[in-house]
Amino acid sequence: MPRKHHHPLVKFIFVVISLLAIIVLSLVYIDSKNVVYETFIFDEVGEHDLTIVQLSDLHLPHLEVNLDQMLTKLKEEKPDLIMLTGDLIDSRSTYDEKIVTTFLSKVTTLSPVFFVSGNHEIRQHENYSRLKETLEKYYVITFDDEMSHNLEIRGTNLTIIGLQNEIPYHEAYLEKNPEASNNYRILLAHQPQQFIDSPIKTFSSLPQLILSGHTHGGQIRIFNQGLFSFDQGFFPKYDAGLYEVADGDAKMVISRGLGNSLLPFRFNNKPHVPIIKII
Repeated sequence: MPRKHHHPLVKFIFVVISLLAIIVLSLVYIDSKNVVYETFIFDEVGEHDLTIVQLSDLHLPHLEVNLDQMLTKLKEEKPDLIMLTGDLIDSRSTYDEKIVTTFLSKVTTLSPVFFVSGNHEIRQHENYSRLKETLEKYYVITFDDEMSHNLEIRGTNLTIIGLQNEIPYHEAYLEKNPEASNNYRILLAHQPQQFIDSPIKTFSSLPQLILSGHTHGGQIRIFNQGLFSFDQGFFPKYDAGLYEVADGDAKMVISRGLGNSLLPFRFNNKPHVPIIKII
């Protein structure tokens, strides 16, 4: 039988599609491993600069980022505070005590660490109970019993407010903390909507800085816009980076997160660590 000869155009199309597939797969691979450290500088408080690192959505054990390399980089930043803004663990996986302990034992040597829960912690009660025991072991400050904590760092008075996942922010959280009205107030809320959808009546109860995650940057980013968020739908308004909210009286930083969960890949959307400099 005579051999079939493919048309040169068919061969060309096949080669182009193959190359595009290789490029896309390579970007997906790279975008799950290479961390972007994004610095935000706010001229807000006193004489002494503060450095705050936000780590969100690690989804342990589903983390492809090299933790040791990341923590070495963070050590160079000399953080005053590290904020874990939810989904430290993944509800679809067995709780991995070893990797959680390894991470917490190292990150807590860099600075005081604060933690708020995300939907993955709340969804899996047994795993979350075990996580809370480990957090307590390493003196991570959580917000199960108190909604706010006051502290002083080199002469700057701060109030850290923490919300459990899906609980909306309300000014009543500071009613039992009169010191907060004179402090620089930072709100930790896993989902941006916990603040966005909450009416605030008085300036003294308004956090000047909100740190959130949850969106994974829209998972796939096109022209610096996330494609989809489960809570906000397609092309979410609040997906990543810096936003001015509350009529410009507050700033919100949304981390694209570090790990993956239901969708086990990222595209044009590298793992993200916000570093906030308050000067």
